[in-house]
Amino acid sequence: ITELFAPDDLTDSPDVVEPDAEDSPLAMYGLGRMCAEGLGCAPDKKSAQEWYAKALAGFLAAEAEIRSTLSVLLSVTYR
Repeated sequence: ITELFAPDDLTDSPDVVEPDAEDSPLAMYGLGRMCAEGLGCAPDKKSAQEWYAKALAGFLAAEAEIRSTLSVLLSVTYR
């Protein structure tokens, strides 16, 4: 891998994957961790917090969708 990517090539990696991460709370969390710990980029606590907030919103939305689906399924099953 080091032959393919020099450390300088990874400096802006969160910006490169940002559009794809918008649909995945897990990816958003991963980007937050990368920013927080300086993995592939300079450490940036502010960006990390923004990614963590987006991830949390995504996880909460997914949980709400699952709860809604389960309530519909359970109400149909037990009528």
